[in-house]
This record gives sequence, structure tokens and C-alpha cells, in this order.
Amino acid sequence: MVFGSYAVLRQHTYLTAGYDLGIFDQAIQAYAHFQAPEVPLKGLHYNLLGDHFHPIIAVLAPLYWVWDDPRMLLLAQAFLLALSVIPVWRFTRRRLERVPTVLVVVGYALCWPLQGMVDFDFHEVAFAVPILAFLIDVVDRYAVKGAPSARGDGGPAGGDGRARGSWAWVVGLCALLLLVREDMGALVLMVALIVLLRRRYLLAAVLAVLGVGGYLLATEWVIPTFAASGTFAYWTYDSLGPNLPAAALHVVRDPLGTLREFLTPVTKTYTLLWAFGATTLFLALFSPYVLLTLPIFAERFFSSREALWTTEFHYTGVLAPVLFLGAVDTVGRLRARWPALRRWVLPWAALVAAIPLVGSLALQTQFPVGRLVTGEAWQQTPRSESLARVLPLIPDGVCVQADDRAVPQLTHRDYVTNPGMPGPPAGWVLLDLSQDETGYLGPDPHDYLRTATGEGFRVVARDGSIVLLHRDIPTDPLCAQYGP
Repeated sequence: MVFGSYAVLRQHTYLTAGYDLGIFDQAIQAYAHFQAPEVPLKGLHYNLLGDHFHPIIAVLAPLYWVWDDPRMLLLAQAFLLALSVIPVWRFTRRRLERVPTVLVVVGYALCWPLQGMVDFDFHEVAFAVPILAFLIDVVDRYAVKGAPSARGDGGPAGGDGRARGSWAWVVGLCALLLLVREDMGALVLMVALIVLLRRRYLLAAVLAVLGVGGYLLATEWVIPTFAASGTFAYWTYDSLGPNLPAAALHVVRDPLGTLREFLTPVTKTYTLLWAFGATTLFLALFSPYVLLTLPIFAERFFSSREALWTTEFHYTGVLAPVLFLGAVDTVGRLRARWPALRRWVLPWAALVAAIPLVGSLALQTQFPVGRLVTGEAWQQTPRSESLARVLPLIPDGVCVQADDRAVPQLTHRDYVTNPGMPGPPAGWVLLDLSQDETGYLGPDPHDYLRTATGEGFRVVARDGSIVLLHRDIPTDPLCAQYGP
């Protein structure tokens, strides 16, 4: 309820954007009509499967038969994050008493990585959060030997026959994870390593083949097949090498240099401190489940895209269950080994719950849901009020070039692109002159205003920083199909 309300209010106050909510809204609309996921925001006849491999998002299509609106995606994401609470509860309850379990679950449900994900509209990696949480829970209960049992007494988690019978769940959840995005193959490989350390050799081999094979299948065949360029476009690790084998060789040849690149500049170290410290007080570092964080942080910190290095956006959200379940695993092992430590479990759990509760009140840049408490989440701004007055002037079923921050208000009823993107001739242009650019890598809005007027557009409305332009052109059938 909290995350769903906050996400919908972001749409209501015009804080959502085309990248990425508008993109996924266009893709799910296409799936809902049994069409290829073509996304005008990415280009003319741009198939989103040529961008990333995320067929799992198609399961959301039936929701659009009920309500064709981007807010449905926001609510679906909130549900996915809430669903992950179930395995977190089960995992924690096997090791801790009821009160510490409740506190840990509260800390998890409101932790900053999940809040950051909700604050960044919608993204396909939201599916990975519950899948990964259930996967760790199943691995912990069935696929390992000697896992601590209920209340952390150090006993086995289940009989060997029961474990063997549950391997199918582990493989099935890993296969499901591969449908979230191509890079999940590295996570599956880490699951294989964890299972290998527990001497489940056959299961480890199956998972290793699944992880590597899934990644290669997605990046070498599926994505290039649908991409206009015929290649996978998201290799941004030139400092390591031109491809994955070259990168692996670089790591082996220069491990110290690789470690230095992983930790510098200081932004990366800051993100690591937040991830492990401002969630569970670093205890996740001492669990074998911490291995699952390595491919995600490596993917981010070795990339040349600096936005991936920070605590902003949705990037750390997928690791939330790993951080919390890893910490609980550490606590369970410590108190099983040294019973005297039991007295410290409740204070630790209380701190884990207090961090997001206090942070949501005092540090809303990192814990944005706190804006619900202050009322800021409901507040309209002069910009949002201007958009509310101008957007109804745009008809349904037309081609619009719109500022990225207004795109999600239009994608459910119009053919929408960002200014300057290729597509059918647009009859409408919506600009926000208060912004530095019109969208991701888009032109300056003032420059584009001059371009549009030179192409025959005339200003039909100007409200604050919002400018709406129109020109009379025949309606393109491609545009008209996006009408109600």
C-alpha cells in the first residue's frame, strides 16, 4: 500500500518519465494487443527485445485488459516488491524469534534500495526481487547441507531426500530469473557457486550451464535478432576488454588493478557502504549469500556509465533480499556458534528497523517515501499545474513529440516520441523550457522550439515553462491506432 500510493502520487504530480515508465507502458500495450513490443520512444518500429531480454514483462499484459494505464505498472511493481516480503519472513523466522523477525522484515520492506526502486517509476528488474528472495529461501531450506534450522540451532534444514526433490524448484526459479534480463545469468552462476560450496555437485553443474547458456543465448542470438543494429548494445566495459572472455582474462592478469577500478572513484565505495551499512550494519558480508552481490556490483562499477556507480535510481533494489537474508544468515550462524550472542539479536534487529524509519523522516533524498509523511508527495508545483492545464489540449490518437517528463501522461492514448526521435510526422510538440534537455540525449528545448517553428509548428498554448505547438497534417494511421 505504501509503495503503491507513493508511486501513483508520483504520476499524479508529474514526476514520472518516459525513460523508463513510458517505454514499458508502450511495450505492455503492444503485448496486451498480441503484438511485438515495439516502442516508439526508442525509435520507429523499435522492438524492445532488441534492447534487453526481458520477456517476463509480458505477464503484465492481462492487467492492461482491465486498465490500460501506466499506473497499472506502478502498482504491479509495488506488488512485486511486497511479494518478496513472504520469503524474507520465512527465511528470518527459521532463525529468529517472532519480535526480531518482525523488526527485520520492517527494515527490509522500507529499506532504501527498495524505496529507490519505487522512486524510479517502473523497471523490469522489479521481477528479480521476489524471484531472488524465493530462490535464496528455497536454496537455504532444501538445496544445502547443514543450513541452520528454525531459531538458529544449527541443525539441518531438511532431509536429503526432501532436498533432492526440491532441486527442481531451484532450477525453475533460476530459469525464471533468466527471463527478467540477460545479466541475470551471472546471478545464476553465483547460485551455482553457493550450491557447489555445499557439495551439491550435480545441481551446481546444471545451474552453471543454465546461467552461462542463458546469458549467451540472450546476448548472442535473441537480442541481436531483434536489434536494428544486429548486435548487443550494452557492453560498456571497454576498460576490461571488448567482450566477456577478454574481460575475464583481464581480471586474471591484473587482479589488483581490477580491484582498484572496482573501488574508485570514491562514489563506488560510498555506494558499497550504503548498501551494506545502511541496511543491515554490514552483517551480510559474512554470509555466503553475499556472493550474489558480486555480479551486480561488478556490472555497475566496471561500467563506463557513471550513473550506475551511485546510490540513485533502481540499481541497488535487486540486491535488497540478498543483503537482508545474508545478514540474517550471519546472525543465525553466530548465535548458533556462540549462544551468548543471542542477547544482541533484538538490539540489532531494532536498529535494522530504525534505519529506514528514521531515514524516511530525516533523509528523504535516500528514503523518498518519507515524502508521504511530510505531505510533499501530494504537492503540485507550478510546472505540474501548467502540465495539468496544457495536456488536455492534445487530442487522442495523434503523433506527439513530448518532453520526457510528460510522456507517461500521453502514452496510453497517443503515439509518443521524444523531440528529435525518428517516427511518423508529428502534429503536436510539447516542450518544457525549464529543462536542460527534452529527454535522454535529447536536444535543448529552446533549440528545438526554434526548429519546430521553422518546420511549420505554431505555438497554441504557453503556460509557465510549458509550450504546446501544433501544425495541421493528415493523421497517420500508425498514430491513430494509439487512440482509445
